[in-house]
Amino acid sequence: MPEKKSISIAIISDLHCQKYENGNIRTKLHTKLYDKPINKHPVQSFKSIINSEGKKVDYFFVLGDVTNQANEEGFIFGIKLIKELFDSLHAEKLLYAVGNHDLLFGKKEKREPFHMLQNTDDYPFHFKEDNTTEFENKFWANGFCIIEDNNTIILIINSGGELNEKKISNIDDAFLNKIEKELEGYKKSKKIKIAISHYHPIQHSDMDDFYTSLDMIERADRLMDILEKSAFDLYIHGHKHIARLNYSNSIPIFCAGSFSSLENTEKFSIPNTAHFLQIFEKEGLEKSKGIIETWNYNLIDGWRKSKDPDSFFPTHTGFGADTEINELASQVYFHFKYEIDNYLEVKYNAIIEKIPDVQFLYPAQQKRFEEILFEMYSLAYSQINYSGYKSLKKQIR
Repeated sequence: MPEKKSISIAIISDLHCQKYENGNIRTKLHTKLYDKPINKHPVQSFKSIINSEGKKVDYFFVLGDVTNQANEEGFIFGIKLIKELFDSLHAEKLLYAVGNHDLLFGKKEKREPFHMLQNTDDYPFHFKEDNTTEFENKFWANGFCIIEDNNTIILIINSGGELNEKKISNIDDAFLNKIEKELEGYKKSKKIKIAISHYHPIQHSDMDDFYTSLDMIERADRLMDILEKSAFDLYIHGHKHIARLNYSNSIPIFCAGSFSSLENTEKFSIPNTAHFLQIFEKEGLEKSKGIIETWNYNLIDGWRKSKDPDSFFPTHTGFGADTEINELASQVYFHFKYEIDNYLEVKYNAIIEKIPDVQFLYPAQQKRFEEILFEMYSLAYSQINYSGYKSLKKQIR
């Protein structure tokens, strides 16, 4: 892969594919699903978006729970669909995180937990140009591996590898010592550094009490300290079915939500999500900056960008902004004073052309930025159709 100024990643997670049995399904991807109409098929609809939008990416991340409760028919079905998406995206590398639902478990299960995964071609890695055997061997032997190319250093952690009776990801100090030692050789590298796993390294607030900290990575605080010292730019995970973006110290933690599961999403009327990331090389900065474009799915419309300016997770967000929010608001008024004072509309694209750091604000920063714009300059955003982009205009108060 040639060196470039930015990399692109498509991300999906938590498909929970399963065999259709007596109508008892907890996913929108099951084995009794027809290709048409495409809006009722999450993968066919997503392929349509990929083609119509001309999406091509360098990497395709699938962050675990391909199947539901180790359903083997669902796993085989899901892997087939993922390979179709990989081809449609023209990606160079496909990387999976192992999900807890992808493991064979239970008192009656006599096979090893990884039996289904280790007997599947192109899992957990598939590269268009290179052989992945060396990486696969390291991953299964050590519970993690590091993949490096001209642009990136990617740490893949098997967070679902050992589950105790409480279903906690069992990552001990010996495991973390191995990761820390491996990363020593990458500390000074200025390449984009990304860590991925299924389970989460920080506790996201939940919408009910059923999901607790029991499903969080053990010793996650130490893991994040190791990644901080190794100058990682981003941590991406699945498992939580609702998309989130927060920080642990200086590292953004991005939860991808669920591509097609009904768990949580249905209960709280949260859409299924898929994402396209663009991450820019540091070019003298300590940290990379990135943009996240999010698509939402429902059975009526298929995949589309949200038109709701107050959607649970924004269509366009980012990470890595290093300009103070009050200063960004001041710059908006300075650059667009004429339009603002004359109650003219200012398009989002015009703003980020003049003030690029606006596009790298993460959701909590975006919310505060909009509050400051209104408080100081009476400026308010409105959404533009289904583009996911906003315009800014002075309000009469």
